[in-house]
Amino acid sequence: IKPAHEATLEWVFEDAHKTHTPWDSFKHWLHNKAGLYWITGKAGSGKSTLVKFLDKDHRLRASLARLASNAPLIVASYYSWNPGDILQKSQEGLFRTFLLQVFKHQLDRVPTFHQLRRAFEKLVTQTERSVKILLVIDGLDEFEPTDASYTELADMFIMVTQSPNIKAILSSRALSAFEASSADYPKLRLHQLIRSDIQKYVDDRLSGHDRIAELSDGDADGGRVLISEIVSASSGVFLWVRLVVGLLLEGFQKVDALEDLRRKLKTMPRDLDDLFMRMLRQIPEEYKMQSSRIFQIRRFQPEPDGYVMTAFLLYYSEMSLKQSVKASITPITREEQARVNKEIEGRLRSRCAGLFELSTAHGGAFTGTSTICGYNIFTKVLQTGLEETHMGPNPDAHSTHVL
Repeated sequence: IKPAHEATLEWVFEDAHKTHTPWDSFKHWLHNKAGLYWITGKAGSGKSTLVKFLDKDHRLRASLARLASNAPLIVASYYSWNPGDILQKSQEGLFRTFLLQVFKHQLDRVPTFHQLRRAFEKLVTQTERSVKILLVIDGLDEFEPTDASYTELADMFIMVTQSPNIKAILSSRALSAFEASSADYPKLRLHQLIRSDIQKYVDDRLSGHDRIAELSDGDADGGRVLISEIVSASSGVFLWVRLVVGLLLEGFQKVDALEDLRRKLKTMPRDLDDLFMRMLRQIPEEYKMQSSRIFQIRRFQPEPDGYVMTAFLLYYSEMSLKQSVKASITPITREEQARVNKEIEGRLRSRCAGLFELSTAHGGAFTGTSTICGYNIFTKVLQTGLEETHMGPNPDAHSTHVL
């Protein structure tokens, strides 16, 4: 999950009446004794980014600490991810994660699901110790529906937060089951509240670009009009904006004029899935086999805590099995790391249509744009895209052996 863009999302800690769109004040909820707060929004609007922003912000813990007075404070979080293994999208994974965070890895064996559930229920209903708990759960809609229905999941947290010692922040798309369950609880609809954040992001990415400055010499209002059109077309979907701005920046490299960029913007699909499909179809024919391999390696690569797909793993996966086995085992120099990062960065741009990028947050780790932005492209859209664009569902995957 990519960190929030600089100076965005600050409004969530401000009074709700300062915005034009009505929403239930998070600040007010934070200072109440218990209950849950629901974050909903369109796919790609940035729900996971907002949840992570809140989870890591010192103001959240400071407010909770004041509310807790002298009682111990526990903040436990769970970020559901549907393409991951079962522990990343199930009640068992949620219970394990919470209990491990609460007991600081002191469990000496792996408990059964029923033991986990009983332990969780005991934790949230106990009255022997005065302890305040905040549960942060991102992506309820990412849970496997065969594990528990969406209504059952919602009801579980509604029941848990009846305790005066427990608060919960939940996020999900506005599915009917969640809308019905959350009707009586404070919430915000993110896509309705982030226009100013999108404006700032687009301004920061485009306004300071040398090419915009050059084009504005002959058309002083042209750059502002283009930025305004992007913001208006976004409909509150931050990931759409991120991808579209990336495509327009490529136009700068091709010396596109402002009218060229505006025409390009008008032809871009407004639906996020349609935009993904268009980007996949535009991958050059000669790169499609390599693209498919990269997509599928990333799609099936597990990422437990503390492990990510790095540029070097991808670099070696592109080698033949024979080359990989013969590669020398020596310490990697800074120069070699910089060279590999630069090479992989270029390959991702040319082979993956801007849907993957290198993230410097993990020292040059290889991460997918959908995961960074809280929206998952490794779904039916990606599988359909691989087949429709003739990349094939099962290319030569010697690289998977290497990994």
